[in-house]
Amino acid sequence: MKTMNEINFSKRLSGITATIIYAALLIGFAPSILINHYLNGTPAGFALMALGVFVYGLAVTVGWRWVVQQRSALVVRGYFTALSLLILMMFVLENLNTDGGAVLNLTVILLLQSGVLPVLWQLGLHLAMIAAVMMIAAVFMPLEQFILPTSVLLLTNGAVVLMGYLIVRDEQTQLALETANRKLTEYATQAEELATMRERNRLAREIHDNLGHYLTVVNTQIEAARTVLDTDRERSIYLLERAQALTKDGLTEIRRSVAALRSAPVEQRPLSDAIRALLSEYGASGLKLEYQVEGEQLPISETVEQVLYRAAQEGLTNLHRHARATAAELRLIFRKDQVSLFLHDNGIGSANPTTGFGLLGVQERVKLIGGRVTIETAPGAGFLLHVEVPM
Repeated sequence: MKTMNEINFSKRLSGITATIIYAALLIGFAPSILINHYLNGTPAGFALMALGVFVYGLAVTVGWRWVVQQRSALVVRGYFTALSLLILMMFVLENLNTDGGAVLNLTVILLLQSGVLPVLWQLGLHLAMIAAVMMIAAVFMPLEQFILPTSVLLLTNGAVVLMGYLIVRDEQTQLALETANRKLTEYATQAEELATMRERNRLAREIHDNLGHYLTVVNTQIEAARTVLDTDRERSIYLLERAQALTKDGLTEIRRSVAALRSAPVEQRPLSDAIRALLSEYGASGLKLEYQVEGEQLPISETVEQVLYRAAQEGLTNLHRHARATAAELRLIFRKDQVSLFLHDNGIGSANPTTGFGLLGVQERVKLIGGRVTIETAPGAGFLLHVEVPM
């Protein structure tokens, strides 16, 4: 059984609205067919024609909806074959009883429904119908009588075939656009989830490492204090004070990491103000910080703001922990198509600056939005962090 790879099960050609249109066309065509047979044909011919119109009408409405629901190419093709033969039989009957050709109007419904078929099948059905009609007409009519109706039939039904093709093509285009939009949304969601997962993993590692380190050292200090509690009280007090100081440092680091998991720190305020507030936290330790904002502060996306803020936060954290610097400069530069962040300190520098998880996290976030990270440092030469991201 072949399915949807070859058949376009069009909603527009098989839905309720389409069925109503087919019924309306049938109601419009049937009177001329039946009246002609009633007035000019035999009673038996009229009865057979009425039965044929009824069967055809039932097939192109209720039967058509059932056929499409089967989702089978074989059933669809069988449907068109059977109804094409029925129309040709009715055309023969019509020519045996009368001189009319009104039955051929019924091909409009059938050829409109053929829009679900591949283009070559539609054309094949159309041409086969025309050829059969011409051969039947040649038997019953003089040449000059059937050339005009068959020419009209060719043009009319050709237009119907084209209409069905355009309906299905438009439906397929809309479906392709909807599929593309859905995939783009899924890709964007996946990229966002990946970035979130990486950031959470980084923060989880940072919290684990910091907490483990401080608890281990605090535990060691307390154990040492207990050991000398009875023999060296001053030493014991010193060790306990040291443990308390380490506890405060640990709590500060944990609060900073937990705060990063909360809502965006740059919400409801410009990026420059958010970074200025961040600098005030680190400046309280006695570090001399210089801050400059250059260029017109153009609107930037929340994602870009977050990346730059986290880069500044990570750079200041590393400066506070490892640089042993007394002064640092931070510059935020707005240009027409990009924003740059420079952080430079006068600390001890590093021979291997990219091994830390924090800087790797900054590089990952910047790379995700098409930016670039540059690090310049050497032992005794300070540390420069340069981040460039598109607007």
